[in-house]
Amino acid sequence: MPTITPILKKSTKKGNNRSKLRFYISVRRGVQLFYVSDISVDFDHWDAKKQSLKSRPNINNAERVSVINGIHTTKEHLRQAYENLTKNSVTPTSKALKAEMDLLLNPQIVTEYRSFFDHFDDYSEKSNVKKERKTFYKVVKRNLENFELHKRINQPNFRLSITEFSDETALEFERFLNTDYRGKNTSAGRVKCVRAFFNWLVKTKKLTSSPYSDVALPSEAYGTPYFLTIDERNKLFDADLSATPETAVQRDIFVFHCVIGCRVGDLVRLKKSNVINGAVEYIAGKTKDNKPKTIRVPLNKIGLEILERYKDTDGEKLLPFITPQKHNVAIKKAFEIAKIDRIVTIMCPKTRLDIQRPLYEVASSHLARRTLSGNIYKIYKDTKIVSSITGHSPNSKALHRYIDIDDDMKNEVVKNLE
Repeated sequence: MPTITPILKKSTKKGNNRSKLRFYISVRRGVQLFYVSDISVDFDHWDAKKQSLKSRPNINNAERVSVINGIHTTKEHLRQAYENLTKNSVTPTSKALKAEMDLLLNPQIVTEYRSFFDHFDDYSEKSNVKKERKTFYKVVKRNLENFELHKRINQPNFRLSITEFSDETALEFERFLNTDYRGKNTSAGRVKCVRAFFNWLVKTKKLTSSPYSDVALPSEAYGTPYFLTIDERNKLFDADLSATPETAVQRDIFVFHCVIGCRVGDLVRLKKSNVINGAVEYIAGKTKDNKPKTIRVPLNKIGLEILERYKDTDGEKLLPFITPQKHNVAIKKAFEIAKIDRIVTIMCPKTRLDIQRPLYEVASSHLARRTLSGNIYKIYKDTKIVSSITGHSPNSKALHRYIDIDDDMKNEVVKNLE
């Protein structure tokens, strides 16, 4: 929490004994911000030691109340402004602090320029997408708000506007995302969302053209896909995790996920009623609003054993799911305990350069879907079989990212040429 100190400096103008209070915000050693408020105080009335008005009776009571309340309110706003900056990964500077304070102290200005974000909210509300996508729109909206705040540091009157959002603004927004902590694929996805928003504005006749019509979109790049072998999956399932029972439960859910290969969102929605005659049946969430597709995945011995372990799970849920974040942490821990440490090559999300990591460092719930897809394709070499079980479209780009021509398949091909 920053330390905030009000200080009054005597005016240098002859005959003027009043000055505006400056607030100094000490964050850590060597970092100090300042903010000049609109609170005007007579220098003779100020007690520098107390950092407040002197307790003299000749000070007008209305002035005393106004100044003291003003100091208290400004401190609260400064704490909120500083918290907003750090929360949104904006480097705290005096200019940035002033820009954030302007937003907090002038809500009427905010109302006037929110038409850009009103349009974005309309786009989000009227889009026929899943709840998860709506959440993504909220993230993109916050990125745009942060971009606006970033621009206002040097251009105090800058406001995003659908009519003034030019191709140069589009490129600036992309550069803003790329200089943040995000990976380039993440940035590319958010830029595409903003382009879709402007396409919607054109389609609904709110604009005649999109600023993205002449802007090349950033491309998404993916490294060579990796997945667990059947032996690795079984090694994980057989590992003794009795010392950490909570991890063991999440390990079982992950292995079950490897057996049915559905999307994570579909996995957590599964209920006991989805198990029919030794198979899991469900309608993929991605298709339920457009050409619903029922997927049936027969369960092998491991899948049936896991369901037997958790048949007494409370409620209708098929398995004792927890939050995705905690589930992914548990998966990594289970991999490490089971010594699933094969080195794989991944692409660094920021630099897009190849780096090598052990599986237990990069494991997550998404690895389960790849594991089923990759192993089925490795055995049968048929994307139709894969898609019938995982729910992918046979021509899905995502499906082809999961499928790798590994060394065993290459050796088989070469051997056939002898």
